[in-house]
Amino acid sequence: MAQNKFSIHDNYRNALIALADQGEEQWRAAARLLDALIDDAAAEKIALPKMKAYQDAAALLGVKTVTVRGWVAVHTIVGDALLDEFDSVFRFAHWRAMLPIAKREGKPVEEIARDLAATADDYAGMPIPPDVIAARAASKPKTSREIFEDEINRARAALSIAINHAPHEFIDDVTTLARRIEEFAKKAGMEK
Repeated sequence: MAQNKFSIHDNYRNALIALADQGEEQWRAAARLLDALIDDAAAEKIALPKMKAYQDAAALLGVKTVTVRGWVAVHTIVGDALLDEFDSVFRFAHWRAMLPIAKREGKPVEEIARDLAATADDYAGMPIPPDVIAARAASKPKTSREIFEDEINRARAALSIAINHAPHEFIDDVTTLARRIEEFAKKAGMEK
């Protein structure tokens, strides 16, 4: 289990997580109920504008209308299957922050979720904080060249580590590979 890197004592941390879990149940249940309400009204040919349903639901739940609209939007876009799959990983704020990334990068929300779920080791076993996701969503997308250079630099770093830990019989091969990466980087105009 990952070490608690938060400043909050484990007892308080666990209580806060339990409270957040209760909120997760609330938003998903409310979104499902509103979907059913709107579908039922349409099936019975009852004129019920979505906005009116959202306003009334918000008043009954004691939240803002924009909150209810957000719940329904996330539920509709993400879907129950993906929400269930990542139920113990992401909360509403995570999903809400992921949607602009998926749109901007032209990737399915599922792919973004899998990428972000893999960051738990960076955050003491917890999912990436929603603020970090939101910052990524707000950041300027990288060009193909910037991505290319990042990946070459990642390969350089990995090979540097591999050289230090390679068994004796592989040192020459790893060193040759590192040299070839450096030659390639130089050819691509990436001086160290």
